[in-house]
Amino acid sequence: MVCVTVYFYSIIGTMFSQNNYINMLICIETSFLASFVQCVTYSIAYDDLMGIIFSIMILTVAGGDSAVGLSLTIFNFKGLKSIKAEYNRTCF
Repeated sequence: MVCVTVYFYSIIGTMFSQNNYINMLICIETSFLASFVQCVTYSIAYDDLMGIIFSIMILTVAGGDSAVGLSLTIFNFKGLKSIKAEYNRTCF
């Protein structure tokens, strides 16, 4: 139940922090972490190895997501000298 609450708080945080890239990345990573913990919890509860394997894949996607997001943030900062999303509306 705690994982579901953390997941929904991270989704709500992503919706309300759309003017700052760093906050959005942190909220997305928190949602990945909540789904990871949920998969491990159910895997232990049902004595199944597939949940742990799936959670390792979730961590791989989360690592790639944070690397790409951080590199795009650095690229935007070098060009515009700001990480606020309101100045970068031309990219979308």
